[in-house]
Amino acid sequence: MIQARFSPIVIWTHLQGTYWFLPSVVTLAAIFLAVAFTQLDRHAWGADALPGWFYGGGADGARALLSAVAGSIITVVAVTFSVTIVALTVASQHFGPRLLNSFMRDRPAQLVLGTFIGTFAYCLVVLRSVQGEGDGYSVFVPHLAVTAALALTLVSVAALIYYVHHVAVSLQVSEIARAVTSNLEEAIDRLYPEHFGADAGPDQPLPKPPADAVDVPFNSSGYVQRLEGGRVLEAAVKADVVVWLRVRPGDFATEGLPVAVAAPPPRDPDAFARQLNGAIVLGADRTDQQDAGFPLQQLVEVSLHALSTGINEPFTAVTCIDRIGQGLARLATRRIPSPLRADDGGHVRVIAPLDSFRDLLDKSFDPIRAHATGSPVVGGHLLKVLSRIATVAQRAEDRAAIRRQADLVLVSMAEWRQDPSVKEQMENARAKVERAAPA
Repeated sequence: MIQARFSPIVIWTHLQGTYWFLPSVVTLAAIFLAVAFTQLDRHAWGADALPGWFYGGGADGARALLSAVAGSIITVVAVTFSVTIVALTVASQHFGPRLLNSFMRDRPAQLVLGTFIGTFAYCLVVLRSVQGEGDGYSVFVPHLAVTAALALTLVSVAALIYYVHHVAVSLQVSEIARAVTSNLEEAIDRLYPEHFGADAGPDQPLPKPPADAVDVPFNSSGYVQRLEGGRVLEAAVKADVVVWLRVRPGDFATEGLPVAVAAPPPRDPDAFARQLNGAIVLGADRTDQQDAGFPLQQLVEVSLHALSTGINEPFTAVTCIDRIGQGLARLATRRIPSPLRADDGGHVRVIAPLDSFRDLLDKSFDPIRAHATGSPVVGGHLLKVLSRIATVAQRAEDRAAIRRQADLVLVSMAEWRQDPSVKEQMENARAKVERAAPA
């Protein structure tokens, strides 16, 4: 069972990843526009007061025009949805299913679909207001509203042309890597540093849970999408305990396993467990809201697909490695927050794990390195990107992690290093890493 949480940020993030929310908003706006224009036509002016380029035909012509537009647009909507499904299928098969999240959050695609459906709904609303002779009503032709329908038709044609172009561009690996890297950089900006409570200082040793510490279990299962840090700290202060969180965003939570340990034991363990679980948002998938490792995983997944035996596209992997290096270089310039979180009185209340630079470096490079043993092009590029990251790394532990990763790349390329040319290239690249990240 996946835990439901009604956090505004979580709800908004979920709505951004749907194909119904933005099109629904655009459709409602189009319906409102149709009603407003119809009322203006009915009460604000007569047909003789309108400019000559407005629609000037009769009721039958207006009905025929609106019916033709509505029928054509709904056909275009069906074609557009078909193209969208094909694009999602291709992306899933060639780049990995985790990338579907990025395609589902594609704002231009959602807006184009909303434009089509909104135009269709607009025409239907205006069509019902047209009154001709023999209808039992006074003749009424909404000239302004019909003219606006023509304008929306032209906008829909332009949107269709743009959408075809957009789909073709969005399926290029360079564009996919750029979009995912943009999400990665936004996640890094949010998380490093990420504050909830006062930072107790990065140099303090991490305290160990005492012998009387008690486990606080999860009450449901799913991926940890978000930790509401303020609520975790509030729960710890209210119960007068210290909390050691056992999970971080991106981890999978299993019902019954500990989300944290607390000491001393809370006076009301059940109430404390409910409050702590209420501060943790679980979902069916990982997100990049508080998980910088997720966009990195997406880039790694594309790389592994490219390096698979059936595809064998090393330069696709090279593109993704460049983008991984871009994100890690950004992280190397950021302060890694302390896992210790203190209350207003300076007392440590929460020990919250957070991915370090080395954690994300290893999660990114280890899988690619393991699959690149047959490709000296990819192995050499891994070393080149490591040297780029090393030039901006300032912490000694980060430089040590880069040197370690470079040594592992050389080991993985042992078979190819029998070739004198490859051996020279690899050793020169390793030397650049050493110069950029001296011990």
